[in-house]
Amino acid sequence: MSAVSVAVVEQWEAFQQGGAPRDVPRQILDSWKRSKWNRIRPDTLPVPWREVPDDVPLLRTAEPILAHATDSLPTSQTALSLADEHGHIVWRWASDTDFARTLDRGDMQYGSVFDEAAIGTNGIGTALHTGRTAVVIGAQHYVREYHRWACAAAPVRHPRTGRIVGAVNVSTRAEYANGFLRIAVDATARQLEQALELDLTSSERTLHDAFRLRAARSSSPLVAVNAKTLITDASSARLSLNHRMLWRRVRDAAGGARVEIGDDLSARVVFVDDHETAAGAILELVARRTPAERATDDAEPPAARRLTPLEHAEFTTIREALDRSGGRKTEAARYLGISRSTLYEKLRHYQLG
Repeated sequence: MSAVSVAVVEQWEAFQQGGAPRDVPRQILDSWKRSKWNRIRPDTLPVPWREVPDDVPLLRTAEPILAHATDSLPTSQTALSLADEHGHIVWRWASDTDFARTLDRGDMQYGSVFDEAAIGTNGIGTALHTGRTAVVIGAQHYVREYHRWACAAAPVRHPRTGRIVGAVNVSTRAEYANGFLRIAVDATARQLEQALELDLTSSERTLHDAFRLRAARSSSPLVAVNAKTLITDASSARLSLNHRMLWRRVRDAAGGARVEIGDDLSARVVFVDDHETAAGAILELVARRTPAERATDDAEPPAARRLTPLEHAEFTTIREALDRSGGRKTEAARYLGISRSTLYEKLRHYQLG
């Protein structure tokens, strides 16, 4: 083990014992703090696993780009993977069969979920959380089990909404880490973003543009939908909306009408084209409350009462945006895609400092 590696291990151990490590990159130290806050066990932790859906829209665009990217990677001890916005690995390539088996034994496999909130500091999870490329080498990982690995991951943003839709990741053994890892994932992520733009049909571009314009003047969580496309903002993305069910309800509604989305959620429908329903619609989401709940709301501040699922999603999203930006309001508003005045209105409503 090199002197640098030993120093990183010592800093990791100091942090786990409650000390204040020095010379740790800010991105890594902030992630360690979040991991501790999330009560991640640093000694051992199983990686969550979920079935990969048969149809992953991002993967349809990404697969040829990823396949081409493997040509420039080393032919041994290297892996390239694509995760969705939740850190769920939906595609993986390994340089050789033996290394693929090693990755599988270490839970770095197709279907694994590398969410930072679930397994602590790691390339994919930290890149998705911060919205920036993350390079995590050896003991910079929060969980000791991953100290033998080096990972670099770059977030992929949708070219129209700016929302993170996934992450490209390269993994290798810690002793093989070098500056090429960052270069490789940054280049591949940018190529994927360009391909996403080219893959948009004219109707999808129209829907995305309408969504962006509405978001600029609305303080409500928004969804844009047509038969083939579902666009969410950071708040509505947490609601796990059913695309097909939602479009059926919207398609049969009149412009300006409200549609019921769930027991405590409705939406105002604004069609993109008044003469062509198929072009899609923008939905402004509204939490529904009973008269008794509304009376309670008038008497209690938001922090003291139970939030609806929509409010909880919005509250959590705003709090995470503030965390990502280090409390800087302008940066948080930019990440959320809202104005500073709208953000301050939300902060007052949810009593967030």
